[in-house]
Amino acid sequence: MISEKKPAWKGTTGGGNFGQRALLLLLRYVDIRAGYAILALVIPFYMLFNRSGYRPIRDYFRRRGYSGNIIFHIYRNHYLFGQMMLDKFYLFARKKNPFTSRVTDWDQFTSLLKSDGGFLIAGAHTGNFEICGYFLQQRLKKLNAVVFGGESAFLQAKRAQALSGNMAELIPVMPDMSHLFVIKAALEKGEMVSMPCDRLFGSSKSFTFTFLGAPAHFPMGAFLLAAQLEVPVCTLYVMREPARKYHIICKQLDVEPVVQFLRFLEQHHPMIQSANILELLPHRPPFVMVDRLTYCEGYHATTELLITVDNIFCRNGFFSEAGLMENMAQTCAARMGFKSVAGNTRVKIGIIGAVKDFNVFFRPVPGDLLETEIVIENEVFNAILLRAEIRCNGRTAATGHMKLFLTDIDSQPHEDNA
Repeated sequence: MISEKKPAWKGTTGGGNFGQRALLLLLRYVDIRAGYAILALVIPFYMLFNRSGYRPIRDYFRRRGYSGNIIFHIYRNHYLFGQMMLDKFYLFARKKNPFTSRVTDWDQFTSLLKSDGGFLIAGAHTGNFEICGYFLQQRLKKLNAVVFGGESAFLQAKRAQALSGNMAELIPVMPDMSHLFVIKAALEKGEMVSMPCDRLFGSSKSFTFTFLGAPAHFPMGAFLLAAQLEVPVCTLYVMREPARKYHIICKQLDVEPVVQFLRFLEQHHPMIQSANILELLPHRPPFVMVDRLTYCEGYHATTELLITVDNIFCRNGFFSEAGLMENMAQTCAARMGFKSVAGNTRVKIGIIGAVKDFNVFFRPVPGDLLETEIVIENEVFNAILLRAEIRCNGRTAATGHMKLFLTDIDSQPHEDNA
């Protein structure tokens, strides 16, 4: 089942620059065991004055049928989480590793490290992934760690330092979605990318599965990306155990079913000739700047538009520069709409994020037929980079590059009034 859900969790580490620096300074001179003792005393007051913060945990324990003192289970959950946060900052402060570890199925991970291609490390906000930089030193592949760009500059710097032993580089999640292209480029270069897959990067689309006894939403983006690029996916979890020990668990996932599903959609799409352009576009007359989708395969699409006298972009007997730009964008929209129809999903509304190198060599006139070709240079999740060329009467009328974003807003369904 596929659903769309907006995340309510802001996902930042509390304290800000000042609080995090203060904790780092404290742990530089105070033994970690003293930190655990302070933590044990602070948690009851936190729970007393922030009941809304643990209400979901309480409800979970009740649904799972836990008997006895639920408050005690909640306390243990907070204490374990606090220990992992202190462990992380302790490592940042001391720059040495006082913890021990054991590894399960490490051979699956090393086989991916020794391969030529890139791969995805699918993680989640479970355990203490950042501590991996101190346990698992390697010099075989560069690690690109996707991190939330809203974290403090101090914490991001410390994260980079913690992962430095793994030839690491951070990829902050950016509002303009440019991180998606960095992720794709890294995988194509044979590098590894770690991504927390319980968070939404670029799309709110998710799969819904039963997890821990109840429906849960899992973002599909990372797995669709792996399927499109045909790269392996493994999970890597670093779970805390008693006596300052961590258990590192590695598992390779099978994304072949997703690959086969995408191939099925490509091979069984409806014929272009029978497609009504208004079924493919979110636009409606008089703002439709494409008459027909003439070709759509992979990263390549072409359209036609016959310019009429009453076209809203015609001024003083010429088709304007804005009309040429809109024609390029709608050619991309027609391609995306065609893929949506092929996949039996709703056509989404897109927006132009940026235009560069836009050149107009001449302006067509009413009666001219525009033949527009786009080539997708980069496509990750809902972000698209393309180059376009418009030809008219055997000559190039305009060229340009565009960055477009596909939103999660459904277009209005087309109604045939004939």
